[in-house]
Amino acid sequence: MRQGVGVHLKRLILPVYLPMFFLSIGISAPVAGFPQYLGGLGASLAVVGLVVSLQGIGNLISDLPGGMIITRVRLRSVMIVCYLAAAGASVGLSLTSSVVVIGALVLIAGTMTSVVVTAMMTYVRLTVPTASRGRALSVVGGSLRAGGFIGPVIGGLLIDNLGVPSAFVLRAVCIVGSVVAVALSPDRSVDVPKTESKPGIRDQASLVAAGMKGRWFALSTVGSAVMILSLLRATRTFALPLWGDALSLTAGTIGMIISAGTFVELLLFVPAGMIMDRAGRKVAASVCIGVFSAGVLLLPLSSGLAGFVLASMLIGLGNGFGAGINMTLGTDLAPRNAPSAFLGLWRLFGDAGKSAGPALVGTLATAVGLSASLFVTAGIGAVGFILMALVAPETLHLADGGKPGDSGRRPLHH
Repeated sequence: MRQGVGVHLKRLILPVYLPMFFLSIGISAPVAGFPQYLGGLGASLAVVGLVVSLQGIGNLISDLPGGMIITRVRLRSVMIVCYLAAAGASVGLSLTSSVVVIGALVLIAGTMTSVVVTAMMTYVRLTVPTASRGRALSVVGGSLRAGGFIGPVIGGLLIDNLGVPSAFVLRAVCIVGSVVAVALSPDRSVDVPKTESKPGIRDQASLVAAGMKGRWFALSTVGSAVMILSLLRATRTFALPLWGDALSLTAGTIGMIISAGTFVELLLFVPAGMIMDRAGRKVAASVCIGVFSAGVLLLPLSSGLAGFVLASMLIGLGNGFGAGINMTLGTDLAPRNAPSAFLGLWRLFGDAGKSAGPALVGTLATAVGLSASLFVTAGIGAVGFILMALVAPETLHLADGGKPGDSGRRPLHH
């Protein structure tokens, strides 16, 4: 990795990488036992899927408002306030046994984390050159995967010994760690320079529309593929624990298997960034969606521990090739004169898939069984693969003013 790229990565450690790492540990800590916990409180599979989906629905609600707010407020202030609110919601989750209250708190946490991620993407979009951005954002993906590797193991052990509420306490502590990292970062690392004028909602919408001239086909096709990938990723957090539970595995064992899959992802975040910057975003996204879908297809075909582990590994392998892909595609498409407003719009695609995934699988599982619902999910993933591989344009040159159909293969300049 050339020095120019290394300098950009170093500057992102405190404002981006560490906060995302701590946040990922916290979010993934309850995963191994959360669906079963809700079931123990009397929730049906459909309700469990809905509650899990509320994280994504919270993201969805705040995507556009968050993008507008970030244009007018200091990034440091936005990030700290939203992290603290998410930590407070996590404390609340550890103290209640009401499914309704749990759902409300999951929604609040999702709302807050969405704004944080949009702020982070805005900073990267404005400070990292296009030719290095895939690698910079793949490290964000690596940070999330490192946290996702640690979180289920620690969380699963806590759940086995102290119950699910203890995993939510761990989540709150980790999110406070994100606050500390942001607070310690220099002002220049967190606060993107603002113009003297602070455009209103209508002005921001006009700027986004002007910046997207000639790119709407790219936005619709790439965005649809990202929506499907996000649906697959959200389904994993719901389906893997339930399938492991059906195999009579403990939360600790399920957490270790989920973490093992995440470890496979962690090994791939550097190659994923190189693929995005050199072979193009289409290659990375297509491989990610295709292999991920194959893993989901294998899951209902597994009838024992070995098959479950293999499916989890395959899902992790596919997802590893997509480390940072959603963020990279979004920052490629984002017009420079209105990045945060656009990125709020862009996140609607991913968060729509995130919120739909568990709800869809939960509803289908209640109606026709978990196995059939996973076959349907794998089929949706196949559609996403075809869309990304054969229909969507390459986005690598768009941030440099290139045409949507330009090839992703080109020399790198730093």
